[in-house]
Amino acid sequence: MLTNNHATIRIHTEQLGQPSQIADYLICLQSTYESIYAFHLIVSTAQNQHAEQARARYGAASSLRTLRRIREPKLIVLPEDHIYLRSVVIHSPGFWEAVGALSPLECIRKYLNDRHERRKDRDYREKAETAKLNLENEKLRTEIAKEQIAVLKSLGVPEDKIREALTRYVLDPLKKLEYFQDVNLIQYVELVDNQTKTQAHPEE
Repeated sequence: MLTNNHATIRIHTEQLGQPSQIADYLICLQSTYESIYAFHLIVSTAQNQHAEQARARYGAASSLRTLRRIREPKLIVLPEDHIYLRSVVIHSPGFWEAVGALSPLECIRKYLNDRHERRKDRDYREKAETAKLNLENEKLRTEIAKEQIAVLKSLGVPEDKIREALTRYVLDPLKKLEYFQDVNLIQYVELVDNQTKTQAHPEE
């Protein structure tokens, strides 16, 4: 049963592709969702550990030196938080709808929409700017996790540990999802709150 912490993501598309490509796309979407879910769990676990230290030491908690490592993110997703395909509209344009936990879906929505806006100008740029575009994309991927990064820094987690977790669970998974946006299987994205049923179009 869905709760207020769940939402529906609607990913608009201009075209379909070969069955193998569609399968890869849906698997990548699920994997990205599960990895970002894991990253949020890692941050939450770090906060709990720090709070427990503070209670045990009467408020004098030390800095955290390590972070939890999750080898298989799909195994830690709660049954009620698994991402499910809700509906598909197959025409041009069409869309895919999936239901899951709000936080990772919102991260995916924000990144894909921010990148969608950047791509509108890409046709007017020289190929020599490829390196610059790659840096801009990484900045966008990092931006969606800035609150979690700030939390980890406040807990005293070393920069290299934060970067390692960020790369493994956020940056690399989102980068894999970029391919499907580049081949127009992904356009803009809406996030629909299951309680209010409101929609947010990126251009509104």
